[in-house]
Amino acid sequence: RGSGRPGREQARRWIVKLKEVFGKKRPQDLRPHHIATYLDRHPKKVLANKQIAVLATIYEKGMRWGVVNFNPTRGIQRNKTERRTRYLTDAEFLAIRAKAKPVLQAMMDIAYLTGMRQGDICKIKRGDITEDALNVIQGKTGKKQAFLLAGALGEAVRAAKALPGPVKGMHLFTT
Repeated sequence: RGSGRPGREQARRWIVKLKEVFGKKRPQDLRPHHIATYLDRHPKKVLANKQIAVLATIYEKGMRWGVVNFNPTRGIQRNKTERRTRYLTDAEFLAIRAKAKPVLQAMMDIAYLTGMRQGDICKIKRGDITEDALNVIQGKTGKKQAFLLAGALGEAVRAAKALPGPVKGMHLFTT
C-alpha cells in the first residue's frame, strides 16, 4: 500500500511475526529494551518500523481496555530511513500499465492524471462523481479538491465506472 499504512492482511502477517519474536512474554512483561533490540537487529529497517507501529497500536488499545498499564513502544526511537526519491519513468509506467488488469489500469490513470494518493483513489465514491467533476477530500490533509472531468480524466473515470465487477457499490473501485 502506498499510504504507508498496512492493510488488514499485511498487519495480520506482521502480528504473526511479532508473536514469533515476543510471544513467549506476557504483554505486561515486554519492555522498551526488547523493542529497541528488535529494531536494531531487524535486517529490514523500514519493515521493522512498520511492525513496531502495529505493536504500538495494539498496546494503545490494551491500555485503553485495561489489559496493560504501559506501552513499551513509547519513547523508543524508530530506525532512521530515507524517503524514496526515484520516480518511475514514463516508459516504466506504461510497461506496468500494459500488464495490469483493467481495474488497476483505471486506478493508475486516475492517479497519474490527478496526483491522488492510492488510499484516496480507493475511497472514491460514485457520489463523488458529478456530470462535470470528481469531488474528493484528501485523506492526508483533509483538503477538498475538484477535478474537471474533461479530456483524459473524464475518459478514465468513465472507463472505471464501466468496469465489470462483482458488485456495483458505493465506491468506484470495489475490488
